[in-house]
Amino acid sequence: MNKLLKLILIFTVFNACNAQKAKQNNSCININYIEVFIKDEIIKLDNSNQILDSKVLEKPNSGNSLADFLIPEAFHLMSKIKVKSKKDIIDFTKIFNQEDFNYMKCQVKYNKIKNWKQILKNRSFKKSDSIISVLRKYKGWGDIYKAENLQEILRLRSRYLYYSIPLFSKDKKHAIVYRETSGSGSLFVFKKLNNKWALYGRSFVWSSD
Repeated sequence: MNKLLKLILIFTVFNACNAQKAKQNNSCININYIEVFIKDEIIKLDNSNQILDSKVLEKPNSGNSLADFLIPEAFHLMSKIKVKSKKDIIDFTKIFNQEDFNYMKCQVKYNKIKNWKQILKNRSFKKSDSIISVLRKYKGWGDIYKAENLQEILRLRSRYLYYSIPLFSKDKKHAIVYRETSGSGSLFVFKKLNNKWALYGRSFVWSSD
């Protein structure tokens, strides 16, 4: 009888742990929160001279995964937007701790949006989609450099902007967005001020130069 009770107890604890783990995994899913943020902020990062790709960037072209940038080292070079004096300089590593990074990595894993059209329904991607079809003809940089219209291809690539989903700190007071061009990758930090998101900091994390 004691053995049976022990087995029941072990089974109950095991199920409780799994349930808690599942709850923790699901706690990082904030799709509605993402939708509100994207509609307000991703367009601010875009600009009229560049084109927002319709696909959501999940794996940067640098060879790293998005989660690889969620380390203190990636924030040492980050500077506040519009720094006017030394007092404006912020140590962003004090804003994000390991718990925040773990929470963001959870979001990378579980928050999946394949296409910005799911959220930015009223935005036209026809122009960027047509450019994608042109660039897809070239399998790699070797093919691009051999092309007769090399300069045109490079010009098109330079107009590309790829965005990741936003990643939120545990207290939801800060958000990180990764943006990639054809030659560099950058992290942008937003801060919630007066219940509105404001662009707060930026850091280059890699460059082809």
